[in-house]
Amino acid sequence: MMTKSESYIASLGDINLIGSDLDTGATTKGATAYIIGAGAHGRVVLDVLRAEAKWASFQFIDENPDLLGTSINGALVAGNFQYLLQQDPSQFGVLPAIGHPHYRQRLVKRIEESGLNLINAIHPTAVIVSTAQIGKGNMICAGAVINSNAVIECSVIVNTCAIVEHDTVVHDFASLSPGVIAGGRVEVGHSVFVGMNSVILQRVKIGNGTIIGAGSVVHKDVSAGVFACGSPLRVLEKVTDDFDFGRIL
Repeated sequence: MMTKSESYIASLGDINLIGSDLDTGATTKGATAYIIGAGAHGRVVLDVLRAEAKWASFQFIDENPDLLGTSINGALVAGNFQYLLQQDPSQFGVLPAIGHPHYRQRLVKRIEESGLNLINAIHPTAVIVSTAQIGKGNMICAGAVINSNAVIECSVIVNTCAIVEHDTVVHDFASLSPGVIAGGRVEVGHSVFVGMNSVILQRVKIGNGTIIGAGSVVHKDVSAGVFACGSPLRVLEKVTDDFDFGRIL
C-alpha cells in the first residue's frame, strides 16, 4: 500500500506539464534541491519541498556572505550563485525563492542561461486537476486549488489556500497571495501581484505588472502597471521602477 507521499508523487503523472524537460514528480534519489534566497519566502519553499519528500537534501543559495555556512531551519546556506555553477547540474534542481516579481524574473533568466534544471515545489495537499497545465519554477503551497483547464505558466507563486478556477490563466512571474480566489476565465498578467484574501471575479483581466492590495474585490478589468485596491476596486497610483515592494511583501 502506498504512503501518502508515494500516492501524491504518482498522482503528479496526470498533471499536464508545460514543456518536455520539466520535473515530473518522480523521486530524485541522491539529488539536492537548491533554494535561491534564504529569506522568509525561501523558508516556505523549503517546507513545501520537504513535504514533497522526493529530494535527498535541501540547501540554500544566497548572495549574503554573512549567511554562508549557517543553517536555516535545518538547511545549510551552501554558497552563492557562483558556487551553484561549480556543481554537477545532473545532481540537483533549483528554485528561486524571491517574492519580488522583477528580481525573480532576472534570476530565472540567469538560471536558464546557465542551463540549470528549474523545478517546481508543489505541496502534497494542493489540489491540481488533470486538465490543468503547470509550467516550471512554480511554488504551489498547501491547500491551493487549481481547477479544470487552468494554466499556471512559469515561476508563479500560488500561495496557501489560493484558488485558481476553471479556464483561468496565470502568466509568468505572477503571485497569488494566501487566500486569493480567482474566478473562472480570469487572466492574471505577467508579474502581477495579488494581495491576501482578494477576490477576482469571473472573466476579469489584470494587466501586466499590476499590484492588487490585500482584501480587494476585482470586479472589472485592470490596466497594466497600476496599484489598485479596495472594494470596489480603485486605482491609486502608477507602479514605477521605484515602487516600494516592502509595502506588500
